[in-house]
Amino acid sequence: MQNLVSIDFHGATLIARHGNTPATTLVAMKPVVEGMHLNWDTQRRKIVEHPILGTCAVNLTVQLPGDIQHREVVFLPLNRLNFWLATIQPNKVPAPETRARIIRYQEECADVLFAHFFGQATGIAVDIQDLAAAVAGLRQEVAELRTAYDPRIAVLDFISVRELLDQAKALPKGRNGLNRRIGNALRRLALKDGVSLRQCPRTGTWLFPAEFGRGWMRTHGAALVRQHNGAAIGQGVLRFPDRRARSPDAPDSATPSA
Repeated sequence: MQNLVSIDFHGATLIARHGNTPATTLVAMKPVVEGMHLNWDTQRRKIVEHPILGTCAVNLTVQLPGDIQHREVVFLPLNRLNFWLATIQPNKVPAPETRARIIRYQEECADVLFAHFFGQATGIAVDIQDLAAAVAGLRQEVAELRTAYDPRIAVLDFISVRELLDQAKALPKGRNGLNRRIGNALRRLALKDGVSLRQCPRTGTWLFPAEFGRGWMRTHGAALVRQHNGAAIGQGVLRFPDRRARSPDAPDSATPSA
């Protein structure tokens, strides 16, 4: 689960976890944010609450270089790093030095990380790992192009969390939190096991191999769906009237005694 790589960048140390493609290569966001001299708590909240970045952010428990214990760290896929960098407005930062660092990161950070993992080899020697990563990236692009051309192709092999919840008969009320929770769990497991994922090129929705997603739902997701459905219907807490027979001559309990 560790497999962390340190990359020097203008006096800061960036931390990333190598994947087969930019979509599965994860970048630890706190070192990036602090390297830009920005407030981490503010940026973490913006990432988690963002409608797109919040769906692809991954929390992993790792031990960062120089730390003495494992901590939960927020990662973004490398192919989403530029998206986040574009949300930072340098003109709103009054300090000239910080503004200059932000612009430098926006111009170079994602490219430096990409080149570190997927850059072209020099001369005629070709690194086998880089070649395998390039082939995997091409396969991903071809799959996305096929999906964009005919969305029915993705339905045959891949499935979204929403479809998994529909098949599991999860009640629609308050399902957003359950959707995020299951999506994060599936992405973590896929990254751990090297399972290939896709993203819909139009909506950005993560798509999982159908059998992988359904298998996880049978073993783990079913309990979450039962818990969600129980909460959605109030866990069956209903009050029924007392139907015990009463004598017609018995006084009404609501009538005060004389």
